[in-house]
Amino acid sequence: MVSASVGSALEAIWENRLRSLLTMLGIFIGVGAVIAALTLTQGASAYVTSRIESLGSTPLSSTLAHLIIEERPRAPAPSRRSRSTMSSP
Repeated sequence: MVSASVGSALEAIWENRLRSLLTMLGIFIGVGAVIAALTLTQGASAYVTSRIESLGSTPLSSTLAHLIIEERPRAPAPSRRSRSTMSSP
């Protein structure tokens, strides 16, 4: 039973050689694309992590504290209502 199924499958592959070749090519390209995408994302993640770690915690904390301490209150924004400039008679 199994040998008949394998024989039938090999016969179908041989009869449709071009289709089989294109299918294998598509599978290889798809697997390669997934591997490339994973490699690129892991590399980018490692790069970003190393850049953040190179900053250290002290400069980032002092910069944030500096911004919070020296922030001055701002004047309120002007009203968006339009005022009538016409004078009464």
